[in-house]
This record gives sequence, C-alpha cells and structure tokens, in this order.
Amino acid sequence: MKKFGFITLSLIVLVMLAACSSWSWDTIKYGNGAFPGHAVEIAECSVDAPALPAAKVVNIKEAILFNFDKSNIRKSEEATLDKIASLMKSNPDTALALDGYTCTIGTDAYNASLAQRRVDSVKAALVARGVPTEKITKITSVGETELFSKVKKENRRVMVLSVQ
Repeated sequence: MKKFGFITLSLIVLVMLAACSSWSWDTIKYGNGAFPGHAVEIAECSVDAPALPAAKVVNIKEAILFNFDKSNIRKSEEATLDKIASLMKSNPDTALALDGYTCTIGTDAYNASLAQRRVDSVKAALVARGVPTEKITKITSVGETELFSKVKKENRRVMVLSVQ
C-alpha cells in the first residue's frame, strides 16, 4: 500500500510539472513517516496565465435638477440621463447610487417623500434607457437634511454617483 501511495504522489508531481510552463526543484523530506527512507521531490511551479483585466469603474457624478415641488424629469435633463445610461452600458462594472434632495420649503416629512419620488423618477428613467436595475445599488432619500447650496433651486436634485 505504501508503494501505491508513493507512486500516486509521484504521478501527481509529474502531472503538475507537465502543466507548468516554468518550474524549479525544491527537495523537501517528507517528514510524517508515510514513506520512510524516501525523499519526496516537490516542484515549485508558476503558470504563465494572462492576468485578468481590472474591473473598469467609470467616475460618474451628475445632478438631475427638478422644478419646485415636482418629481417628473425635466426635458433639459434628458441629455444627462442619456449620457449616464451610455456610460453604464460601456462600463458594466460600474454601479450607481442615487441620492434625492429637496429645498427647505415644506415639512421634513413632505420633503423626504418628494426626494424619494424624485429618486424613483431618475431610477425609472435610467432603467428605461437600458441600465440594469441591479446596477442601481443604493437609493437614498435625503430630503432637506443636507443642503447643497443656499440657492433653493440647486437643492432640488438627485445626485447620480458611481460606486465601487
């Protein structure tokens, strides 16, 4: 039985050597007593395999602006959405986060709801343009809690950000 194990191990080493494009011998004594009186030759192997390309994540940071108290996409924002969708199609390793904001006019609860409706509108517009739903990985309704600007109309937005 010991002879069978040694032969099996020798065959494994030979198969390893055949699979490797470069190798060197490093003699190691087999120390657990399985093959008394035998030295086992262990090959150190490196395979010349092509490296996998790194995931390409494009940097996206775009604001989709909205009219006061509205969540429908403005015509002026269509080109920005088209650009984002195009970038997503050509960079499939990129995922998106959508953060919805409002100005300070209205109650906190109403603005949180409005921000969520705006985020939902942007998500629907991107999905309609071919962006896979699973690539929109984070949706946040910030509302009026984090103001971007003192100018109210600049806070009525959804930020579209690439994430890794």
